[in-house]
Amino acid sequence: MHLSALLSAGQACFSALPPHATMGQAVTAMVRQQKTAVAVIDDGCLKGIVTRTDVLRSWESEVGQPPEQMQLSRIMTRELVVAGPDKSFQQALECMAGSDIEHLPVIQDGRLLTVVHESELLERHIGAMHEDIRQLQEYIEGLHNAEKD
Repeated sequence: MHLSALLSAGQACFSALPPHATMGQAVTAMVRQQKTAVAVIDDGCLKGIVTRTDVLRSWESEVGQPPEQMQLSRIMTRELVVAGPDKSFQQALECMAGSDIEHLPVIQDGRLLTVVHESELLERHIGAMHEDIRQLQEYIEGLHNAEKD
């Protein structure tokens, strides 16, 4: 299964804010969308991503700084690992594990399609594996039943 399956399944929901938005706005967007990351978009281009980890690190390092005054451009992760929609779930998971990241922006033709969390990929990947196992069991049962006849 490829990342494009997430797009056709309606799971392309993500929050996006401009670089001048604040950490407070990012946290509000994450809570509303029930996501753990916000894409930072400027002039239609992905400039970075702010994750809950970025928020926690910034909160700790900027003690006393109100979240409403901390711009995303200061706290966002700028060097991103991205994938195209043609990447398989397995490839995406391996890429994420190798890069020690939990969020993977999916980009096509320079446009952000979605941001996936590794738990979404694992859930779908495991579901697909269960379906493969079920089909193999049916196939084996069919072979056993054919031998009996």
